Amino acid sequence: MIKKKNQKGVTLVEVMVALAVSSLIIVAAFNFFWSGTKSYHLGINKASIQNEVNLAAYILSNEIKYAEEIYLIESVPQNPDEYYYLFLEKDEKSEIYYLAFLSPEKGLEKKTDAIFDLSEAHFEIIDKLEGGYLLEFNLKAFKIDYNLNSKVALPNIKEANETSNKVLKFKKP
Repeated sequence: MIKKKNQKGVTLVEVMVALAVSSLIIVAAFNFFWSGTKSYHLGINKASIQNEVNLAAYILSNEIKYAEEIYLIESVPQNPDEYYYLFLEKDEKSEIYYLAFLSPEKGLEKKTDAIFDLSEAHFEIIDKLEGGYLLEFNLKAFKIDYNLNSKVALPNIKEANETSNKVLKFKKP
């Protein structure tokens, strides 16, 4: 092969090296983008679940805070009476639960999306020091480590049995 002076161009080896380096850069950029997108969607899902748990706590607090009577019972009756019921109901399509509300006026209503782990959920009536009562409840989200434990003052309740169960039965004023 005869070599000429001032010959311009690139060799096949140089092209191959440039392609390999650019391929590595493109793969790294794609992986960075993919992991960022995946993290974003996981964060959005977790925030959505946390919002549903917080919504359930808000609904529970608002529905029972002015109750005149309150009981914790084992299960929801087939024919509801003048009482209201808050409980976790199993979703028909999965093994997870949602917050349900049963009222004499409207019947059964779904209040939240299906996100709860029933094994960790409970309601408990406790006596506070000033002679009143508190309802303590614990809600655990399904699939993520998010647990909400809250207490609601029950100013209208004069007498209650300190008990724990899965269904909240109460009468509104």
